[in-house]
Amino acid sequence: MSCTLLLWTFLSLLPQPSAPQPLLHASALALHPPIAKTQRRTVRTPSKSARKLALRRSSRRPPLHRRRPQRAIPRWTLLQDTLLDSSLRYRMYQVAGAHPLRLHLLNFTPTPTTELRLIPALPNRAEPLPELIARCDSTLPDATILAAVNGYFWSARASPVGLAASEGEALQLHRYKRWSSIAVDRYGRATIDTFLLELSVRFPSGAQLPIAGVNRRKDTAGVVLYTRFAGDTIPPPPPAPAPLGAEEELLDSVPAPAVAAAEPLELRTRKLRLRYLSSPALNARTPCLVLDTASGAVSMPLRGCVLSVGSVVAADSLPRPGDTVWLESQLLPRLRQQIVLLCSGTPRLLRAGAVRIEAAQEGTVSARFLHRRRARTAIGIDRYQRLLLLVVEQNGYSAGVTIEELARLLRRLGAVEALNLDGGSSSALCIRGLGCFGSAHPVASALAIVRKRF
Repeated sequence: MSCTLLLWTFLSLLPQPSAPQPLLHASALALHPPIAKTQRRTVRTPSKSARKLALRRSSRRPPLHRRRPQRAIPRWTLLQDTLLDSSLRYRMYQVAGAHPLRLHLLNFTPTPTTELRLIPALPNRAEPLPELIARCDSTLPDATILAAVNGYFWSARASPVGLAASEGEALQLHRYKRWSSIAVDRYGRATIDTFLLELSVRFPSGAQLPIAGVNRRKDTAGVVLYTRFAGDTIPPPPPAPAPLGAEEELLDSVPAPAVAAAEPLELRTRKLRLRYLSSPALNARTPCLVLDTASGAVSMPLRGCVLSVGSVVAADSLPRPGDTVWLESQLLPRLRQQIVLLCSGTPRLLRAGAVRIEAAQEGTVSARFLHRRRARTAIGIDRYQRLLLLVVEQNGYSAGVTIEELARLLRRLGAVEALNLDGGSSSALCIRGLGCFGSAHPVASALAIVRKRF
């Protein structure tokens, strides 16, 4: 028993066996990142020329406080919107910005009862636009003037510079330089181009004579056509001195044409008094009845014209009273429609919806005229063949515009074709019932929107 007790005591003193241990501990199985080796890095010092180039590039960029600020977008405010007729709307805009502007816009859709007319001033003189409109509104037998702006450029004798025609009758035959013109047909469809006008007369014998001038004679040889706009008596009385328009002072050359005295030359020529047998038009063939033939001073016939044949036609070959002659005209480039209105200007501003300042092509090179801020008048055509007449004032609340700014304004207002007209101190607008805006300087013509009377 004592042996057994001793054995049990000995075994209890021995250490107890623990759980079997794995061969590798879990921490030994964990993935440790590899020990990074120290890498050497080579630093290259830039050369002297590279440092100079970097310094030069950094000096080109101005600091933040010297950078040009972004241009602010002009804010347009509609001050007035008036429907003057079912086909005519007037809008007045104020454009806020670095150069504030006051714009007057006439948006006109030609209809059978309304049309655009070119109304000249009295022969050999200029009139303020309000007086011209008041006089014509009281004397026009078939129409009422709704609104009007100033028209073509004019010389010191108040004669049009460049091609001009009103109600199918020519005012000026010769194009000035390569100026553009706007042509309007009987249905109000307008076209802008650098037109040439050719006039001739055909006698019953078949002889065709070119017409050398309209409303003015330069020598005794050529054939000259006098329309009712030349006055009530042919030859017309000597012109009164007219003030030179502000735009003529800015253009590089719009002098009064140097011609000989018309009265002695015209008094020695033979003349045919003609009456239109149909409504006159350009780009057409107009029959005329010969009323009589005379020399010296003759009166202008009602609804007719006077043809001064000069010395190129023998007396025995002249038509007799009662004969029919034909006035033939043609515009180049050729147009199919008959033209009743023709007005010149410079430069062309828009072509096919894009800004195209064609001053150099037209011979207008005066930097003051093109780039100085001035009051402006322009006419445009939108894609629906509506006419846009725009007047930009220059006064205390309107800074005026340059030619390029005028083109951009017309494009924003919807025009796709546009032409600059006489401007500066001639820019004016008169609206029936609303008054007149712009300058009171005398002008030689007006582009008027009229309502026909039936």
